[in-house]
Amino acid sequence: MKRIADRTDIIVGIPTYNEADSIRSVTHKIDIGLRRDFAGYRCMLANLDSDSEDATSAEFLSTPTANSKMSINTGGDPRGKGKNLLYLFNLCRLLHARCIATIDGDVETVTPDWPKLLLRPILEENFDYTVPIYTRNRLEGNTTNHLVFPLLYGVLGADIRQPIGGEFGVSGRLCSYFLEQEIIEVVYGYGIDIFMTTHAVGGGFAIAEVFLGRKFHKPSFPKIVPMFKQVAHSAFSSLTNYIERRPEIFIRKEGTDKRGGIDDAVRKIQEDKRVLLLGQMKEEFFTNYSITEESFGSLAKEVFRELKKPTPEISADIWTDILAATVKSYLQRNGLARQLVDCLTPIFIWRGIGTFTREVINLKSKEVESLIQKQAELFKKKWREGYEPHSV
Repeated sequence: MKRIADRTDIIVGIPTYNEADSIRSVTHKIDIGLRRDFAGYRCMLANLDSDSEDATSAEFLSTPTANSKMSINTGGDPRGKGKNLLYLFNLCRLLHARCIATIDGDVETVTPDWPKLLLRPILEENFDYTVPIYTRNRLEGNTTNHLVFPLLYGVLGADIRQPIGGEFGVSGRLCSYFLEQEIIEVVYGYGIDIFMTTHAVGGGFAIAEVFLGRKFHKPSFPKIVPMFKQVAHSAFSSLTNYIERRPEIFIRKEGTDKRGGIDDAVRKIQEDKRVLLLGQMKEEFFTNYSITEESFGSLAKEVFRELKKPTPEISADIWTDILAATVKSYLQRNGLARQLVDCLTPIFIWRGIGTFTREVINLKSKEVESLIQKQAELFKKKWREGYEPHSV
């Protein structure tokens, strides 16, 4: 380990869990990019694996590469991408690396350009953090569009279109800053991306958006409920560190032609799964209504009336009211943080998978993006009108 520590400038981490079928291709393309674009740097590939049940680690280690590589088994419970990346941040600090990038092990569309796009702004332009912009389908990214984008935009004033995109570049000093923050349970799992982006913004680090094209990976729809809950809890928890002192923000945006990256294709909806999920969430809302009413008051009654209709409409107006109320309630703590997220989840599903899907299905891509932007602006207006920090 000492020998590697003396020879490492760049670490590209590949977090995995049961990715034996894709890890070789991802590793090969990353290695090509590092060899081509960072020949003057000392580079290493690190597989951070969540104790896979298949041959992920063996496939990674047996892939021929020009650059050094190592595989770290991060163990069982708590198991998740966040735990893997926390290992990566520690590795960066241990090896005194100048920067790291993280690229998910299941990405089918990674190219040799991705390391360059993620790392050059850090190595050559003094940025600390790079976040991706992808070309996406209008029905993808519900947690991004309806939760984390409006939250960061409205509460901190940070216009980062895809804050939880999965691939990031991080400077060595930002890795150390991450490790100094409170790590709650959900950060070990799906909550890691928003933890990183929120702390990068709140800590006043220089951020650059980078366009990576299209991203295909394992479908996330089957995991949308647990993913949302973890991301939401992590987002609210991280935001509480900065809400009283609005940070100075420096973000380099991608061009307007790449903002949001929503394409004109209309992907076929898996209507049976969509209807099943909406039904489950409606039932959950009514089952837990007394708790929801306790959390949201008259807003809960408004949602109740909508969900009783044959075709409920959870509009941007209702959703942004609920989201603003959630942040304010979360700030009061009272030991009800998880309860708030549980109450928010069915309403989020009905906003994103229900109403928003119907709103955008026949629109052009620019019209879809306009709706997302207007919703974020509406949340920002409501948040700023209803809450002002006590100190700066």
